[in-house]
This record gives sequence, C-alpha cells and structure tokens, in this order.
Amino acid sequence: MEICPDTSTTTDQLRKKEKTVKQLLKLEFTPAVTAVTVAKLYVGQRKDEKLELVLKRLKFYPLDFESSRLAGKIYKALKKRGKPIDFEDILIAAICIRQGIPSASLTHL
Repeated sequence: MEICPDTSTTTDQLRKKEKTVKQLLKLEFTPAVTAVTVAKLYVGQRKDEKLELVLKRLKFYPLDFESSRLAGKIYKALKKRGKPIDFEDILIAAICIRQGIPSASLTHL
C-alpha cells in the first residue's frame, strides 16, 4: 500500500525527529511524495544532499493537468462553503485523489 505523508511529516523525517521516524518504521506502506511537497521541502531545506537521498527513495507523483483541474474545483467548492484551506494542500490532495492513494499526517495513521 502507498501513502503520501504530508509535508510536515516528511520534514520531521528529514530532521530525524525520533518519534516520527519510529512511527514511520512501524508502518507497512510505501511512502510517496508529490511535486508540490518536493517544492515545499526545497524551500525550507538547507542541506540539499540529505534531501536528495531521502527523495530518491520515495515514489514521486507529478502535478498533471487533471490533478490541477481537480484542485481548482476543490478550492472553488471549499471557498463557496466558507471553508478554504491552503492551496498547496489542495494540490497535494488532488494529486493523491487522482492517483488513488491516501494522503495523511502521521497523527492520522
């Protein structure tokens, strides 16, 4: 099974937070990452070599046309309901929906 951990979980793993790493090791899944998460990680990461090593081990999902279109629809629907969320998170969710994989924070796994 594949799961796309959210950006904060991936960041915790990169920083080797003991609790996060232990939780990741207990799970039986193939970690995946989206193009949006990769971009967010490069914005905040200081040591590109370490980031490269981790990202090369993850399954990568790009932001394609259909995911982009779905993200726009999700954003529009949430805004109409008065419940907008960060657009980057919507992009990640749309990619995961299109790929049929769950996206989750470790606290929800």
